[in-house]
Amino acid sequence: MELNHDCVRDTLLAIEKYVQVEKVYEISNLYGTPELSKYEFPEVWYVLLTLFDAGFITTYKNERPRTFLNHRTVSNITGITFKGHEYLDNIRDPKVWKETKHTVLKTVASASLSIFSAVASKIVSSKLGL
Repeated sequence: MELNHDCVRDTLLAIEKYVQVEKVYEISNLYGTPELSKYEFPEVWYVLLTLFDAGFITTYKNERPRTFLNHRTVSNITGITFKGHEYLDNIRDPKVWKETKHTVLKTVASASLSIFSAVASKIVSSKLGL
């Protein structure tokens, strides 16, 4: 399955909005949020697995989320890591996100999360005059 970077951004924004400190949030509830309603469940699930594997989110007892075929046994999200917040803070602004996608996709057909992160970071730094 191809990683949808718009879904990555929207998923992180939804986690930030709905997951509270010291509370767990069931992954199936996250899928029902307005931010993610435009995506199919398998696509959101794949993004969540990728975000966990990349160290961007944490789950209850830090267990890798299990198969999406049984919604009742999936791990719960407990938050976004520092690394996840760094990425989200760089792509949060819709203008920066649009420019990041344009910069990456005008040159290559696809890129990794780390490339998107590096490009977004450079765009933000440039806007700040750094």
